[in-house]
Amino acid sequence: MPKQTQKEYQKRLEKLNWLIEREFIPSELKKITGLSRRQIAEWDKKGILLSKQRKSSDTWSWRKFTGANIIQLAILAEVRKTGLSPTEFKKLAIWLKKEEEKLLTKLKEEIGRGHTIFLNTNLKDKFTLVSKEDKTGGVLGLLLGYGKYDEDNVILQLNINNIINGILKGLTK
Repeated sequence: MPKQTQKEYQKRLEKLNWLIEREFIPSELKKITGLSRRQIAEWDKKGILLSKQRKSSDTWSWRKFTGANIIQLAILAEVRKTGLSPTEFKKLAIWLKKEEEKLLTKLKEEIGRGHTIFLNTNLKDKFTLVSKEDKTGGVLGLLLGYGKYDEDNVILQLNINNIINGILKGLTK
């Protein structure tokens, strides 16, 4: 892969920052993640949704979601397709929320550099974010593991770049 320019890096970083800093309402959440209203309501009831609290006032307002919430929910929506047990699904949701700040920092660093990020899991108790560096093909652990990273025990590998690109594409429609 040819060496990236500072301009390319800045453009990727600006798009990611724009996504992370933006707020969304539930109808946008449905459009971006493909989750049904029923699924959104169920996840809300179970405490899986990671929304900002509504402001207390005399007027009713929509619950707001951050770009980080959207990324987390898009990851969960993708993992849901695997048949992950409800217990393990909840563990992943908790892990994503707990590691949110580290996750966003690493996404900015690695995607900004043009690297591909993967969520690796054994679909039981290990969730690890790794980066495949384009020039070496090596694996770089990002120290976000819910359990020790062990490539031999990986059952599912999700490409986070594809998820983020899907979110950005959904927003431009």
